[in-house]
Amino acid sequence: MLSITKFSAVNSTTRFAVSQRTSQACSGVVPSNPLPQFAVPSTVCSKDSRLLRSLPKRYQSRNLTAARVIQQERSVESEICSPSRISAISLSDNGFNVEIHFEDGTRYIFHSLWLRDACRDERFLKSAAGERILALTPLVEGCDVSNFRAERAETVDGGDKALLAWNDGHSGALDASFLKAYAPQVAETIETSCESSTGLDVSWLEPYMSGTCPAPTEEQLSIWAGPDGEDFLVMPYEKAITPEGNLELIQRILRHGAVKVTGAPDPGEERLRSFVYDCFGGLQKDPSRAEANWKIVRKEGAASVSYNPTVRLNNHTDQSLPNHGIPALLLAMHYAEGWGANTFVDGFAVAKALKERNPRGFELLTKYGNNQERDLLASRQDASQNHTDSMYLTSVAPIIQLDDAGEVKRIQYNEVFRTPATVPYSLFTEWYEAYLQFGTMLHSPEFEREMPMSEGDFFIMNNWRVLHGRAGSHDGSGRGRQSPNRVLVGGTVTRESVFSKARALLLQLSPVPLHGPTLLS
Repeated sequence: MLSITKFSAVNSTTRFAVSQRTSQACSGVVPSNPLPQFAVPSTVCSKDSRLLRSLPKRYQSRNLTAARVIQQERSVESEICSPSRISAISLSDNGFNVEIHFEDGTRYIFHSLWLRDACRDERFLKSAAGERILALTPLVEGCDVSNFRAERAETVDGGDKALLAWNDGHSGALDASFLKAYAPQVAETIETSCESSTGLDVSWLEPYMSGTCPAPTEEQLSIWAGPDGEDFLVMPYEKAITPEGNLELIQRILRHGAVKVTGAPDPGEERLRSFVYDCFGGLQKDPSRAEANWKIVRKEGAASVSYNPTVRLNNHTDQSLPNHGIPALLLAMHYAEGWGANTFVDGFAVAKALKERNPRGFELLTKYGNNQERDLLASRQDASQNHTDSMYLTSVAPIIQLDDAGEVKRIQYNEVFRTPATVPYSLFTEWYEAYLQFGTMLHSPEFEREMPMSEGDFFIMNNWRVLHGRAGSHDGSGRGRQSPNRVLVGGTVTRESVFSKARALLLQLSPVPLHGPTLLS
């Protein structure tokens, strides 16, 4: 049972004392009852570092783990005035609304019905399963929207929660941080504060929160071309598998499009599966084989170009014929044995240049795609794996895909599986010229990069943006670009897995709670 805390002179004095101690700490004055000491890892973000450097040096030791830092930061935070803590709560409009003031000076008015519907304490939610108790929902119980109101509203736990009772006979508690996170979207703002920005920046993850989110903005991307003087980002394997390195790895892939990870021990299929599971949530299951990953081993006289490394493989996105609706977000490739050279191109950079050089051609490629068909068993007849289940895939999708605002969101392209076009007669030649221009740009020195790869290396890319291929020549005259013993394994990762893993890392590494599918904080 939660203990209700009324506002009183004692509580006000306590909050003033905490605020005073915070001011003393930030000014360099050591309080008589000092804050707990905590450490700052070298990987902490610059914003946090600046904040911590403003404290006395006694609070800046660097000899604890990141997890311990977060635990102690949370302990410190509980003693300091919290911007998301409730300072006052009251009923308004005869209980149809509830007015809530937070300690940072912000004030909001919530619908009482929204508070009832959103309440997720143990009275209404089976926390073990994360499911609403259906019998207690307004939908099942019945709800008179025009007459629904709150009858009582108070703070509990020193302002960390709000306790409400409604005229349907139920009561429930809502976390202050939860209310503060949702307030800008669902409540009426009475007063804002310049000090109210306490949330975690998750804007870099917003384009991947659902399959229908807007495309990344230019500010969220680092677009690259061929010889632009920039190298691919490289991260050591041992760093990538730490929580801090893992989060940085995901952020860099989504911003730059690709990252090379070097030095993986015991390279092979099991290393691929364990690395992708630990860092991205696991490989997407393929419908035609038992293993989630694919495996490319050289085969003399192979019918499929994928299994003949003596010839060039054109730049393409994986799952141009997606198994499960839309292509997977990430593609991970891993050199299990040998060495080779792979090609990569930023599809967003090519699309941007095409739009500038040939606006009409760009428009046509955003409306008409290349029809594709693929029999999974037939196309994998040269594979060393045992493909037992057949699936015949078809796709008719624009090569350049836009969001509702007309911004490039995804490239979906593979020349290998292209079938006769069904572009209208009046547009075909114009479309085909644009198609040739786009394909030529994808393989031009202006946009294409080549990356040497060797045993133990990973290359992880945004499969919605970066196209990949194999260096060499189409007639096989460019032999020697891949070692005879080259074994390449890889697989795809769904958007859902990437988002879930990123969310888990944010919760692990940050003291800021996250709420809802859009990670409000």
